[in-house]
Amino acid sequence: MVGAGRTDKPDAKYTFDFMAKFTHSLMEALNIPHANLIGASAGGGVALTFALKFPNRVDKLVIVGSAGLGKEVSWLLRLPTIPLLGELLGSPSRSGLAMLCKQAVYDPKLITNEVVEEFYQMATIKRAKEAMLSVGRENFNVWGQFYQPIVEKLNTITAPTLRKYGYPLMLASMEPVDGGMSCSINSIHYGNSNHYSSSVFLFIGATGSHPHTTTDIH
Repeated sequence: MVGAGRTDKPDAKYTFDFMAKFTHSLMEALNIPHANLIGASAGGGVALTFALKFPNRVDKLVIVGSAGLGKEVSWLLRLPTIPLLGELLGSPSRSGLAMLCKQAVYDPKLITNEVVEEFYQMATIKRAKEAMLSVGRENFNVWGQFYQPIVEKLNTITAPTLRKYGYPLMLASMEPVDGGMSCSINSIHYGNSNHYSSSVFLFIGATGSHPHTTTDIH
C-alpha cells in the first residue's frame, strides 16, 4: 500500500479513494488488466474502494479485519487523530511499536525483538510519521471510522468476496456484514495463520461460488 513500509511517502491525503486510484495506476503501469485483491485492515478499505470504483478489474476480493465496514476502531488508532496529540504519539519508540504490534497479531509471542526493530526502522524513514497520521485522519477520527462511503454502496460489489474477521482487531467489527453485498460472500472467523492461509488459497483457487452463502469457522 502506498506510504507503507519502505515505500515512498508522497505528500498527499491518504484517503481510501486516493490509495485505490494509486493501485489502479500501478496496475496500468504494470499492464495488469485484472487481479485478485487481498486487503487487510486499512488495506481492506482500499480493496473495497477499488472494487467499487473499478469493478471490472477485480476477479475475487479478500478482506481481512477490514476497515470501512463500520465505525469501530481501536482507541490506539483513534487517539493519534487528535491534533498535536497525534504528533506526540506518532513519534516512534520501540516499546510503543512492540505494544502496537502485539495488539495486531493472534499470538503476541510472534513479536520478537527483531520484528520490533524492523518496524522501528521503517517508522523512522523520512515522512513515515506524516503518512501514518494521514492514513488515520483521512479515514477516521476519535469518534470512529468514516465508513458510510463504502457501506452505502456495498450492494454494488459483484466480485466473489471472502471476508475474514475475528481477533485481533484494530479497525473492524466482529460481526459479518453480509446483507448489504450483492456478491457471493463467505465470512470466516479466523483464529490463526493456518486458518487464514488455507481458506484464502481455497477461495482464490475455487472455480465456482454459491451466491449469498455465509460460512463461519470458529
